[in-house]
Amino acid sequence: MDQDNTYDELDHSLPEEKRRFPRIDTHISVRLKGKQLSKVALDYLDEVIKNASLGGVFINMSKPFPKGTFVEIRLRLSDNKEINAKGLVVWTRRLGKQRGIGVQFTEIMGEGKRLIRDLIKD
Repeated sequence: MDQDNTYDELDHSLPEEKRRFPRIDTHISVRLKGKQLSKVALDYLDEVIKNASLGGVFINMSKPFPKGTFVEIRLRLSDNKEINAKGLVVWTRRLGKQRGIGVQFTEIMGEGKRLIRDLIKD
């Protein structure tokens, strides 16, 4: 991993011992909005979550937000339920087929934690 947490290789999985929460592979539509400190908020984007846990998500993006970007996330589940959360981009992958961002949740609203737990169990 580079010093600035920007990845440039195809496989960037963290060793399992660094994971605090179980993670599942998925394909969930997500709407997100990013904002960097002292900058205007970016427009909402529709993207796809490739894996998720109670701690955060990997969002596949052709033009990843920079590390340190604060994001608002709305996950749309198949049963028409939504999970709203806020998070911080903790790493970025800019090359390869799986470009995107690793987002660590800072807040999960409402019943979001329960919905994520249910998603991981299935």
